[in-house]
Amino acid sequence: LQEQVAKHIFSNPSQAVRIQAGNYFKRPGTEKLWSIPMIAKLNGNAINGKKVFQSSCANCHRAGKTGLNIGPDLTLIKKKFDQVGLLDAIINPSGAVVFGYEAWSVTTQDGESAFGFIVADGQNLVIRDLVGQQHVFPANKVSKRQKQPGSLMPDPVALGLSQQNLADVSRFLMEL
Repeated sequence: LQEQVAKHIFSNPSQAVRIQAGNYFKRPGTEKLWSIPMIAKLNGNAINGKKVFQSSCANCHRAGKTGLNIGPDLTLIKKKFDQVGLLDAIINPSGAVVFGYEAWSVTTQDGESAFGFIVADGQNLVIRDLVGQQHVFPANKVSKRQKQPGSLMPDPVALGLSQQNLADVSRFLMEL
């Protein structure tokens, strides 16, 4: 039963549920608990956090002058989240996908397809893919559009990040 609950609980819409779940359920693909309150208590190092950001986050996110604008810009993230909320967003990326960053797959009547974020939806449907390239399709030529479940952001297990890495990167982002 625990394995089945763990598959779904980390994408629960309630931040409180996701945070508590990390104290009791192992994330799929790992043998350890990822307790957000415990990680928040670790002494994060902003210098190391910047290195973690550059190697694991900057290929999608911008922080200051570093990184790309594929995912949300994190330069002012401390105005939106406290450290616990930021750690929840990193550890449980499918828990609360930021508006405008929902993943979509789109297919045209001609068989063209694209996968990414909808950036414009009017006479033309504009999709920004995972490398930042924009694809423009006349809206009347789109035969299928399907919202994808969850976030495109990989969780820390998939990125090979340690709990100390998370403490470090959250410290770096909170000090921007």
